[in-house]
This record gives sequence, structure tokens and C-alpha cells, in this order.
Amino acid sequence: MRTGILLITLLMCSAVTAQTIIPGGNQSGTWDSSHDPYWIMGNVTVPAGLKLTIGPGVQVRFRGDFSFTVLGGLSAYGTVDDSVLFVWDYGVSPGAWKQIEFHNDLSDSAYLRYCHIESGERGVYANNCGVTMLNCLVRNTELSPIKGDGGQIHLTNCVIYNGGGSGLSLINTSAALTNTSISLCSGTSGHGINATGNGDLTVHGGYIGQNTGSGIYGFDIGVTTLDSVEIADNVHHGVNLSFSGNLNASRACVHDNTLHGIFLTSTSLDARNLTVSANGEHGIFASNGSLIAGSSIVDRNGRYGFYSQGALAILQYNNVWGNEEGAYFGCAEGQGSIASDPVFVSFPFRDFHLVTGSPCIDAGNPLDPLDPDGTRTDMGAFFYNQSAVLPGPATPAPAAFRIVSAWPNPFNPVLRLQVETARPGPAVLEAWTPAGRLAARVWEGRLETGLNTLAWDASGQASGPYLLRLHAGDYVQVIPCALVK
Repeated sequence: MRTGILLITLLMCSAVTAQTIIPGGNQSGTWDSSHDPYWIMGNVTVPAGLKLTIGPGVQVRFRGDFSFTVLGGLSAYGTVDDSVLFVWDYGVSPGAWKQIEFHNDLSDSAYLRYCHIESGERGVYANNCGVTMLNCLVRNTELSPIKGDGGQIHLTNCVIYNGGGSGLSLINTSAALTNTSISLCSGTSGHGINATGNGDLTVHGGYIGQNTGSGIYGFDIGVTTLDSVEIADNVHHGVNLSFSGNLNASRACVHDNTLHGIFLTSTSLDARNLTVSANGEHGIFASNGSLIAGSSIVDRNGRYGFYSQGALAILQYNNVWGNEEGAYFGCAEGQGSIASDPVFVSFPFRDFHLVTGSPCIDAGNPLDPLDPDGTRTDMGAFFYNQSAVLPGPATPAPAAFRIVSAWPNPFNPVLRLQVETARPGPAVLEAWTPAGRLAARVWEGRLETGLNTLAWDASGQASGPYLLRLHAGDYVQVIPCALVK
């Protein structure tokens, strides 16, 4: 009996001593998960010339309105299974702690990988330095989740959402984004990306949408390059650039923004293979500068497809169709252009891929690069795959999703599911028997950013076990359930 009591006491003491209290002050060296959690009880500083390394699974939990300032270097290395957490210790509360603030003087020493940053005033602030973030989640902040003031910011496979300011705020800062999602940002500006002053912006892949400002706003910035990105459902413009360097855009899909799809003032556009669809005002508006666009689809916008106000326009091989006030204003259609229904896979579900028989197939500028299948370029952001070897084009799908809950389970006869996604897109929910028979196609539609509620009414099905399969593009999740009548 005494041995049992002693063992329990030792285990309790071990659990207590595993916690690490950080009273504030200077920190360097290594933090690992064997000393979790790290309770931040004061302002932390990594001194100039020194470095702090944080390993996988470490939980950095703030217990007050404290800052985490890096004058030297910080490397936080999470993994896909063990993220590094920077969070408020008492739940979700935007602005509960300050931010991770970089002023580092060590080269290549501001590096965050698989980090989950939440409930700060900001997530990350970079002051005249370079910061690299890979596979990071930054959300629920009082101000802009990520801000740069001088220097460079590199984001790869990151998710940024629910910020109280623009998702990425840049002042005299260059930024490169790869497969990064920015959504549901609000506040005074509420742009997906808000850039001013010197600095170039490159966005490859990803999604920028459902922000209360524009998807991308830039004033007096350098060159902006957009490639294979979706910019959609923003309350202002999709892209809004003024007095800036060239906008070079290819394979971008800009749709369902409340104002213009692309709005340019004294900024030149050089674009090919765009899909600009269903925006509230003009598809593409250009004042002054030059307007060069080809091999693109501009359709079903609320006013004109192309609107030029003193811009030198060179337009060729575009499909401009179904825009409410007309196709062109202040410019001409140019060689090779058409005006026909592009015939998308599903306009209601915003699947902008082309189907067999579309007039846009092999109709782009013959001088443009060939499509990946080796044929003449198609019009629009998504090519129609004519190769017998390569698989057909996948539907645009959420960058990631998960089934949060399914209740009640067992159920009779209605099962409800909550699905969370960081990026909207079409998806299908099916019910299968354990023997591999498709019992029902439960739902087909478009998942929106955040939580989605789906329901399966299995009144016509037999009692027994089922497998629910939710798939969107290459992403699939399967959960078991049981119908008990």
C-alpha cells in the first residue's frame, strides 16, 4: 500500500516539475517538449547575438499581455504531427498577448515551421529583417496576423485567417507567398494583403478570399506577380493597385468580389490565362498605364468586362461574354477574341475548368507557351487536359479540411456533420457500406471557409454500419457511423 502511495506521489511530482515557468527576461538555448508547457509570465527577449531553438510539440503558453521579442535568432521546428504552439493559456482571446517580434541580427535565423500562433495582438511582426514561415497557422488576432516593416517575408503552405486587420500587412517589405491561404480578415482595412511603400510581392498558388477589404491592396509598391492563385469573395476588389510597378499575372482566378475583379490606377497589367468572373463591377478596370491581356476569360461581371480609362490597351485572344453592361469600354477586342459561353464544369459551384466542347479550348494566343499537355494554350486559368497519359484536371478544392464532429452516432435517421476548411471549394459526401457498395450520394456542393454543417437523412437506408467519405480534389476523409432504427 505504501509503495502504491509513493508511486502516485512520484508521478504527481513528475507532472508538476515538467512544467516550466518563464518569468520573462533573456532566453536562449533550447526548449523541448519534455519540459512542457512553457508558461510565459513576463516579457521575453532573445538577446542580440544569441539564438533560441524550440523543438517539436513545445507549447508556449502566455499567461498575460506579454511580448516575445527576438533580437538575435529564433528557430521553431514543429512537425506535421507535433506543432509548436504560441497561444493564450486560457483559451481563444484575440489580443490576450502581444506578438512574436523579430529584430534579429543573425542571418537565416528567423524560421518558423509547423507553428500554431493564436490569440495575440499580432502573430508575427518583422522589423527590418527576414522571416521564413512554413506550414504555419496564424489566426484569431486583434490586429494584422503578420506584419512586415522593412525586410522580406516568405510564407509557404501557411493558413492565415480571422485577423482583426489585413491578413498580411507590408510596409517597405517584399513578400513571397507559396500555396498560402488568407481569409476572413477584417478591421479598418481588412485586406487579404495590404502593401505600401517599396517592395515586390509574389503570390504563387493559394487562396485569398472572404476578407472585408480587397484581396490584394497595394499603393506605391514594386512589381506584383500573381500565378495560379484564387482571389475571391472579398468585400472590395479582388486586386487593387495604385501608382505601383507592373502587375504580371498568369493562371489566376479572380471571381465573386463585390467591386471590381482587378482595379488598377497608374499601374500597368501584363496578363495571360486569367479567369475573371462574376465580380460585382468591371472585370478589369485600368486607368492610365498599359493594359495587356490575352488568352483569358472575362465573363458575367456586373458592369463591363474590360474598362479602360486612358490606358493603352492591347487585348488579344480573350473570351469576353455575359458582362452586364458590355464587353469593352475605351478599348477594342483585338485579334482572336470571341464572345461565347465558356462552358465551365459548374458555374454555380464555381468550378471554372473547361469541359469538352468549350469554345475556349485551343483558342488562346498561339504565341503563348503551350499548355502542360503540349497543346495550344486554352483561354482561362485552367487548361483542358487533352492528354491520354496525364490525369484530367482536378476540381479546385479546399487546401485542407477536416470533419470536426458527427452527431448523434449511432443515429436515427439524421446524422449531422461539421466540416472545417480554410479554403472554399467543391466537395462530395458519400455513404458506403463496409462491403464497398455506394449507399447514397449524401451531398454535393461548395464548402465555405470556416465551419460547414452537412446532414444525411438515412430514412430510406437499412440499419447497420456505414462509412462516410468526404472528398474534395485529392483530399479524402472517411469516418464510420451506425444507423440504428
